[in-house]
Amino acid sequence: TDSTVNTEFDKESVLRRIREAKLEIGSSDLFTSVVASLREGLVILENPTVKEIICFGLGRIGECMISRYQFAFLLCLKDHYNVGRIKVYDPVFTETDRSILESFQCDILKENFEGKYRVPDKTTTIFYMPHCPKQLSNNLLWANWGVNLNYCILIANSFNTIVDNTIRRILNKNASYILNIIPHVVELAVINTFKFYEIFNDTAIHIFPWNKLKLLSDDFWSLNSEPNYSDEDIRDGRARMVSKVNTLRQIISELRCALPENSLKNNLALQYILSQYRKYKTTSEQLCKAREEVEFVANTYLCYLKSSRLHQEIHAEFHGKGERSVRETANLVGFKLPHDPK
Repeated sequence: TDSTVNTEFDKESVLRRIREAKLEIGSSDLFTSVVASLREGLVILENPTVKEIICFGLGRIGECMISRYQFAFLLCLKDHYNVGRIKVYDPVFTETDRSILESFQCDILKENFEGKYRVPDKTTTIFYMPHCPKQLSNNLLWANWGVNLNYCILIANSFNTIVDNTIRRILNKNASYILNIIPHVVELAVINTFKFYEIFNDTAIHIFPWNKLKLLSDDFWSLNSEPNYSDEDIRDGRARMVSKVNTLRQIISELRCALPENSLKNNLALQYILSQYRKYKTTSEQLCKAREEVEFVANTYLCYLKSSRLHQEIHAEFHGKGERSVRETANLVGFKLPHDPK
């Protein structure tokens, strides 16, 4: 059928873009920096072999540019460490996403662990959690709390940035394991010079050396109750929703001023933004990269509408009917303008 042909065409197009992105990432200074930092980390960990790579929160790779580049990065890691099949999970995956992932020999986990994934005994594992909420990293720490952390290599948002930029009260409630382990983690920097800076912004590599973990007391490790998050995240989600609604209201208001009456519903840009807002919803545990892109598009469009309106207002105020433009005046008096080819 036509729909099947279109789906296959779209999939092939995405596969091609991912391969192109992989070539870009693999030859980038960013990936060189990541490999160098991982090499340093593995030396500190006494050179274990990376046996597994697991990714949570990748987003919709079939439709989102950010997710595609992050997936390309994941594939570069897979090739570099010669890992057979990588494991991935995100509750927002579509059937198209799943088909794409299977094309690259990825195993899609059937259970939503919400980051609470315990590595098998003595299996050094790289976890890649691109721009995921701090609760996901916190859950991963809880699941491996103890000696098992020594086998976890976490590529995620910088713990130091999280601790520095979050109120202590919020950390105690929603990221207590990050807060407790921060003095004992080695955070390795990633030099982000990639052309799309935001895709890998604030990414860092975290390792948990045995020579640090073994010095901690039994009392330290005994504080290991399963994370139970407060309403803080719900309020954060509501705040994001309020921001989104305000942006939409302002766009509609600007369009009503700019467009003829009753033509609002036919504005393609508005319809696109509305449809994407509805499409990219997130759970409290996972962050969809496409939502970030849509919000950026909406705010950019709003900026364009406001600028257009202000330009018209300024033009109307300072260029009245009885006034002439510079060119009109020049033509009237026979003056040749510097840029006039005549």
